[in-house]
Amino acid sequence: MRKELAEVEIDETLPRIKVPPADLEKHLRNHDLDPNISTEPLQLFSDGHFNEAVRKASERLEDFVQETSNLGLSVWI
Repeated sequence: MRKELAEVEIDETLPRIKVPPADLEKHLRNHDLDPNISTEPLQLFSDGHFNEAVRKASERLEDFVQETSNLGLSVWI
């Protein structure tokens, strides 16, 4: 197995996960964010998963709009 691991070539051009600057994260955590965003989406953002954080926040927003407007999923299909 060591031989196989030694032969593995890692693509160094792949993007690396970068966490946001500490002051930005602190600002966001101290901001009065909606609970739908201040939980999982904010944690994803803090961990450097920016695209996933935006996707999750968008899903939460969509759910909120559907609940608030009393429109079910059947309206969108």
